Amino acid sequence: MPHQKSAKKKMRHDEKRRLINRDNKGKVRTQVKKIRKAIAEKDFEAATSMLNESLAIIDKGIKHGVLHTKTADRLKSKITKAYNKLAAELGKEVKPAKTAKKETAEEKAE
Repeated sequence: MPHQKSAKKKMRHDEKRRLINRDNKGKVRTQVKKIRKAIAEKDFEAATSMLNESLAIIDKGIKHGVLHTKTADRLKSKITKAYNKLAAELGKEVKPAKTAKKETAEEKAE
């Protein structure tokens, strides 16, 4: 047990952060499991509805610091590949994900 006041406070703070991190990590894991299950069961409608939500939750995991950027990118890539493969098997058309358009220097000047 810590003796200094600041060390006691740090211990309390660390415990709160641990619980928050655990919760955020759990949300990411749960969502990934759900979409993988939907893809494995070839449930295209469920996978479609979960895809954007899953990618958003993974991005939030990066923002909260529970996932490394490259780890999250690999995870998103695997999920998207599996989803696209399922769509191809079922003969469904996949709409490309909406991405933010970056302004070029010429567009900014106008």
